[in-house]
This record gives sequence, structure tokens and C-alpha cells, in this order.
Amino acid sequence: MGDCMNNRHAYLIMAHGNFNVLKLQLEMLDDVRNDIYIHIDKKVKKFPFYKYKNICKYASIEFLNNRINVKWGTASQVHTELLLFKTATKRNHIYYHLLSGVDLPLKNQKEIHDFFRDKKNEYLVCYEQKMLNQWDYQRLSRYHYPSWWNERIVARLNNLQNTLKIDRIKKYNWVFTRGYNWCSLTEDAVLYLLEKERFIKKICKYSVCADEVYKQYILVNSPFRDRIYVDVNGKTDDLRLVDWNRRVKDSPHIFTRDDKSMISNSKAFFARKFDENTDMRIVKYIYKKVMDGVD
Repeated sequence: MGDCMNNRHAYLIMAHGNFNVLKLQLEMLDDVRNDIYIHIDKKVKKFPFYKYKNICKYASIEFLNNRINVKWGTASQVHTELLLFKTATKRNHIYYHLLSGVDLPLKNQKEIHDFFRDKKNEYLVCYEQKMLNQWDYQRLSRYHYPSWWNERIVARLNNLQNTLKIDRIKKYNWVFTRGYNWCSLTEDAVLYLLEKERFIKKICKYSVCADEVYKQYILVNSPFRDRIYVDVNGKTDDLRLVDWNRRVKDSPHIFTRDDKSMISNSKAFFARKFDENTDMRIVKYIYKKVMDGVD
């Protein structure tokens, strides 16, 4: 019992579709040491909350009552992540894993808990400075306007920002970096982010795609910088298998049964992205492999 109390994990899930994938994801996370917090996008009109709340036999599941209409590239995603963090910290956890509803664990719960048991690292991707470009920095430094604004007006405002060399974050004189939003963080790091919630919402208010920036921006310029995991090659790691080489626009490759070898050989703990309408067989393959140890 003591181990359950001192080795709890929080899984924070943002879902807006692919609920057959979500169902299997929850079954794979079902462990007495886990608490699962789920945000269902406000755009989803009918969702069987009662049915999904009872999927797990051992883990607790809490659906967020305050549902946000999450829009790509806007601060709504940042607000949703912060809401999940805040809800989950009502109970103590050694790690907080931020996942989407189309992610799957690639390890069973024993492997996951054994790995994280004595860790104090923050697992999130932080780009090296040479990998950053001007647009990355301008996600926070420039004012970004709603998509429904008149294109000509927005173009003029952007030209004016170029002329005036607008930089909203220059005054902080902080190291800038970015990465991906999905991560596995310690409770100390999550509580530190929540202490900065007001500041985060301020800098993200007129941003674009800040969900891939704010955690890195805050933690790299904090005492947690030295706790961000770096491998022997000097690379940060979020422990997630994501294929951006075959990306489609702003979305990573959707895994199919043709990717079984890549997935089986991966040392990652989680993978994304999966789609029930593209290939449910790869989802069921991973489910069986993790749950039953059958390849």
C-alpha cells in the first residue's frame, strides 16, 4: 500500500476524437498506482462519460468539468494543459505524463513504474539553439491575431511589427528554446509551472503554437534546467516515439501495421500518433503486445 501512495503517476489526456483508441489507451494505463485526468474537447457534443469513467478497474479516472474549445495554434491548448496540471496536483504524484487521446504506451505499467521510480529528470524535448529559426522565436515575441480577422489588416499589422521590430519577450533576457508539448515531468516541475501560471498566460495570450514553447521557456530559465534529461549525445528526450519524417503538414505520421518493426524496436515509453480510421490493427497489436507480452 505504501508503494502505491509514494509511487503514484498522473496521466493527463487531451482527447477530441478517436475514442476507440482512447478506450484501449485507458485499459493499458489501468493500474492501482495511476490517476487519469481527461479533458474532452468542448466541440465534442456527445460523449459517454459514464461508460469511459468505468473502463478502468484499478486506476481512478476524472473528467474535467471545465471543458475548453481547443483550437490549433492558440492559447486554448496552453490553458487546457495548465488546467490538467492544476487538477492533477490536488493529489501527490511522482510523475505527470501529458498525452493526447491518440497516444499509446509501449511499455506495461510495471516497466513504466520501475523506470520512473528513482528518477528526478524532466523528460521534454528542448531544441538546440542551432535548430531554432526566426519563426520559432516569433511564436512568443510577436503579436498573433485571430484567424477570422481580415487578411489585409493582419498583413499590415505584421508589416508594422517588422518595421517596429516588436519583441514582446526581449525584456526578460531569457534563453529561448522550443520542442514539443507532450512530456513527462516531476511534481516539483509541474508545481513550478503552476506558480508561473499568470506569467504563462500573459506571454501566451497573443502567441501561436505556444504549447510547444512555454514549458521549455519556463523550465530552461529556472533551477529545473539541470534536471532536464540529456542523453550521452547531448540530446533531450521526451520518451515518445513520433515520426516527423513522414509528417503530413503539421501532423506527424500516423502509424500503421507497416510500422510494427519500428514500434517493436523502439525504446520509447509512449508513441503517437494513431487513428482508428486509418489502421486499428496496429493499435490492437500494441495493446496485445503490452498487455499480454505477445508479439
